[in-house]
Amino acid sequence: MMACEGTICVILPFLAGGAYIAIMLAVAGVPQLLTHYLESRNRQRDRQEDIAAAEQRRREDIDAAEQRRREDIAVAEQRRREDMEASERRRLENREIAERRHQETIAILGNTANLVAALLQNQQSAPAQAVAIAELQQSVAELTRMVSDMQHKMQNGNGSAPAQSND
Repeated sequence: MMACEGTICVILPFLAGGAYIAIMLAVAGVPQLLTHYLESRNRQRDRQEDIAAAEQRRREDIDAAEQRRREDIAVAEQRRREDMEASERRRLENREIAERRHQETIAILGNTANLVAALLQNQQSAPAQAVAIAELQQSVAELTRMVSDMQHKMQNGNGSAPAQSND
């Protein structure tokens, strides 16, 4: 070996010792550093997966809520259409009932007018006049009842026809 001269020979053993210590620290510290790095990376990946899963659940919840809202709107729209159809049917039925009553009233008035005209033209006897007057009274009572039923219906505002009795 060569003989060492000067300050280099004095520093060389210290450098060799420092290098040995550095190698020992590196050998002992690398697995710990590597383990720490890998654990940290795994924790970060797990957090990102948790965040992504939470975001996915949130989106699914929003989609489900939107779907429920659309279904509720569709059900409400269907009910509204059914209510409108039922209302239209009731209106048409009420109109038909009113038309029928109108025709009945016109017929009763026509019969009454015919009876009055027959009484005036024929100058019938007292028993025939009594029958005609009874028919007139019955017609007037029927008309009065029909007007009363219509007024009752209008006051109640229920749109349903009162029950008629055919006496």
